[in-house]
Amino acid sequence: MEFKQMEMDDNKRRRNMILYVLIAFVVYLVLSTVLFPNIGHTQQITKTDYSTFVKALDKKSVDKVEYNTDDYTIYYTKKGEDENIAYKTTGVPNDAGFTDRVLESGASLESVVPDKNSGLMTYYLLTLILPMAIFFLIGWWLNRRMKKAMGDDGPSMNFGGGGFGGGGLGKSGARVIASKDVGVTFKDVAGQEEAKESLKEVVDFLEKPQRYEEIGAKLPRGALLVGPPGTGKTLL
Repeated sequence: MEFKQMEMDDNKRRRNMILYVLIAFVVYLVLSTVLFPNIGHTQQITKTDYSTFVKALDKKSVDKVEYNTDDYTIYYTKKGEDENIAYKTTGVPNDAGFTDRVLESGASLESVVPDKNSGLMTYYLLTLILPMAIFFLIGWWLNRRMKKAMGDDGPSMNFGGGGFGGGGLGKSGARVIASKDVGVTFKDVAGQEEAKESLKEVVDFLEKPQRYEEIGAKLPRGALLVGPPGTGKTLL
């Protein structure tokens, strides 16, 4: 009977991982575009002095005014121009006539009290948490498909062993079953000494992984037992 290492599984896992990353990236881009259309949207801002802003108000050419109460920064757009074109200037602190001047010009006025924490939380949410959630969900979906293809209808995420669970990405999900539970030993298989020796090494690796890890050995992804009926494949 011939004993072979299942290298085909390794190649399949690599292809699935590449596919997983590509799908996650595409989904993230689509969601970013659909749900957050303003992400990455830049506005052309031109710096001007305060007197230029006042003259624009006098000419009633200002459309919208946004006033930052924290640093007295003024952003405004002009009538007849694209909303992506804005102007920036610094207002005069405690200017009592500022509000009246803006409203008399017919422009809309919005005072902004900046929340320093909200901007930081939004940044982390969109750049850190959202991508991680997308990768996790797509990984769960692909892992579920892989397990179904292999005939396993168990939980899609195995957090204790193999699969996409914590500490299990790319690791073996093999477990040691005591001989008393199986009732079969290698002695019950007649002949096939070469195959038994190879499988004994795998069993020894599972029982004493430290010995093999010290010399850089890695656990095979699986074993393929090939042979005609009646040669002991099931017993092994």
